[in-house]
Amino acid sequence: MPINHTTKWFSSGMGGASQVSNAAGQAISNILNPCLVNGFGPVPMDSLIIADGLATLTKSGGHGFLDYQVIEIAGATPNALNGQHRFTYVSATVGTFDATDIADQTATGTITAKTPALGWTSPYTGTNLAAYRGNTVTGSGCYLRIDDSLISLPRARGFVEMTDINTGTDPFPTDALFNGGGYFPKASNATLRSWLLVGNDRGFYVSADFNDNWHLAAFLDLQTLCGLVDPYACILQSCNISAPGYISYMYNYSGSQQFIARNYGAANNSALRTHCLGPGNYSGAALAPVSYWSYPPVISGANLPGVSPIFISEYQGQLRGTIPGYIGLMSNCRTSFAPGDILTFSGYEDKVMFLRDYTAGAIGVYLGEWT
Repeated sequence: MPINHTTKWFSSGMGGASQVSNAAGQAISNILNPCLVNGFGPVPMDSLIIADGLATLTKSGGHGFLDYQVIEIAGATPNALNGQHRFTYVSATVGTFDATDIADQTATGTITAKTPALGWTSPYTGTNLAAYRGNTVTGSGCYLRIDDSLISLPRARGFVEMTDINTGTDPFPTDALFNGGGYFPKASNATLRSWLLVGNDRGFYVSADFNDNWHLAAFLDLQTLCGLVDPYACILQSCNISAPGYISYMYNYSGSQQFIARNYGAANNSALRTHCLGPGNYSGAALAPVSYWSYPPVISGANLPGVSPIFISEYQGQLRGTIPGYIGLMSNCRTSFAPGDILTFSGYEDKVMFLRDYTAGAIGVYLGEWT
């Protein structure tokens, strides 16, 4: 049966997707609009066959889908096949997904499959400008404004409210904290570059191969502590113009800029600091600042890195919550994984994807539902 998979991943290697260069507008047209709002496709399929609870989708000329991505079926009979599914196996021409409770049969109809978007809206636009908004019911509904008129690095700024593409209230960051807003990843020159994005209807991470050094940014609602209602717990993680966003270092490093919509007193926006429960890479950054654990671990022999939730606090020491979907790596394994690698971690029901934030930096992002 179809399930609304709110967490999805996207890649410039998917069918219908495009890489990016440093040209104005490409972060909007090639990454954010397709992933957040529009999706890719649809692709007409040759057949859809259900046998023993498994659906096999075939396109003889190649479908362009990738392993473990979410697709959306339309035009099939029985109607129970229509909707979103996550692939469990993919080859160049075939993809399979769970079809439990659907009788063995060959589906009929004009069947198409597409890569669905995260379900965001883009209520305001301009020339090389776009504002995006996530779920306003289950999320904060804060806006992300992107100015992609610059070469190489777009500017990014959050707003609690907006009334048009150039007007909003409670900007984060303000010019006093980071003049002109933070930077978002794209590409350093005219060479086409790869990118990855993972998110849901309340936030996302995006990583782009800026110049053979991957740059990482994020815009998302925090998971608040103890069930507290925190309508301003929306954060922007952006890049410095000269360095990537080092989220993997579990530290508000000089290359990364983290800002929240309003501070704990709900008075104005604030810069942030990250913490993990285990080792950190910089003294004073983590709750237990020591070197990373060795990887693979010699004693257990398990091919698994130590992981930790990542806590967010303000510089005043006020803890605001944890970063959703983020799996902090406490082992020295960041260079063991390539961008886009999908692995199984003990204790996690679904897969984990790795995103790069520098030549030697990586974070894990959970592909299951973010609680």
